[in-house]
Amino acid sequence: MIQQLKTLILFKKRFIGIELTTNTHKDIYHFSVLKKVKNTLDIVNTGTCNTKEELNTAGIFKKPFYLVINTKQVLTKPITHGKHLNAEELIHQVFPNIDLESFYYEISQPKHLQHALVSICRKTYVNDIINELTSLNLHPFSVSLGHTHLINYSEFIEDPFIYTSNSKINLHTSPLLEITSNPSKAYSYNINGLSSSSKHILSLFSALHLYLGLHDVLSNLTVLNSTLYNRFSRERFLNVFLKSSLGFILLSLLLNFLIFNHYFQKNNHLEQTLQVNEASKTKLLELNAQVEKSKVMIDDVLKSKVSKSSFYINAITTSLPSSILLRELNYQPLQKTIKVNRPIAVHYGSVLVFGDSHSSNAFSQWINTLENLEWVKQLEILHYSDQNKNHSSFGIKILINDK
Repeated sequence: MIQQLKTLILFKKRFIGIELTTNTHKDIYHFSVLKKVKNTLDIVNTGTCNTKEELNTAGIFKKPFYLVINTKQVLTKPITHGKHLNAEELIHQVFPNIDLESFYYEISQPKHLQHALVSICRKTYVNDIINELTSLNLHPFSVSLGHTHLINYSEFIEDPFIYTSNSKINLHTSPLLEITSNPSKAYSYNINGLSSSSKHILSLFSALHLYLGLHDVLSNLTVLNSTLYNRFSRERFLNVFLKSSLGFILLSLLLNFLIFNHYFQKNNHLEQTLQVNEASKTKLLELNAQVEKSKVMIDDVLKSKVSKSSFYINAITTSLPSSILLRELNYQPLQKTIKVNRPIAVHYGSVLVFGDSHSSNAFSQWINTLENLEWVKQLEILHYSDQNKNHSSFGIKILINDK
């Protein structure tokens, strides 16, 4: 699981192989791109670039790829298996007196063949190619020389001959493999459902080798390939980490904003509700104050009326002559009509009396009687008008002395 995740981060399901070869004294680049779809590999792109700069426009920019150097600077020779010989002894059999400190080498010893294949190239040449590609943001992930890896996969090709971009390999020549120059021939191959032309066969097998991650050759390129692997891995994992961290930070900020916005709106709603409640509370207190004030006033009026109204009314009616009829007797009458949100105003300490008189003399005597009462402070005749010869209407106002 961890290895699959690591592979996904490094290659993003695309595996690229590039062959650097020579065509009419000019270096060119053949490339093949494989994509993993579920559990299968498909060829999604192949092509040829005349310069390394063109690789950027071909979709190789900042992507890892397996580089096969197959130019004239690479020397390749077949040799019979040396099962009891080490790498240096095998190389010295085909390249006597070679200074291995100055050369990279690869030795392929496929078990299904009786032959081995040895490829060498100067370190300065290989290192210069790596540096030039790296300066263009092209990332060789691993490097191989000549046809060494192709020989290991030759069992997947049924034909006795394998044609590449610059060679013809006879797998059944005995006792040695035969590699001859064959730049003009072009053939097609079908390898487990993957179709490829002869000029892209090396780049295809390089991409497959990158996908399979096999280490099936003897080579002193191990240190260089480890350096390339570690360099790109650090850059890729750092890039993924930075992007993941940035995404996490942005997501955290977004979540924080959403949470803050939610509670901010909730707080605003509560504040608005609080303001409404405060206003309602203030209004309620004002109404309560008005009610209490009205209640006190009404209680005072009622208390006054209950305690004294009966006394005053009884005194007025007791002294009333038979020739006088009362129509209205109003103790502490209203000053004006009652209105909403207006205080109730009354004439404290007064009584209004209205009625009809059938005798002016009796009316005069009754007025005198009332004026002589102790609690009468002042008596005012509001009106006295004759309705006919024996009938008059009157209105009087009595001011009460509460002392």
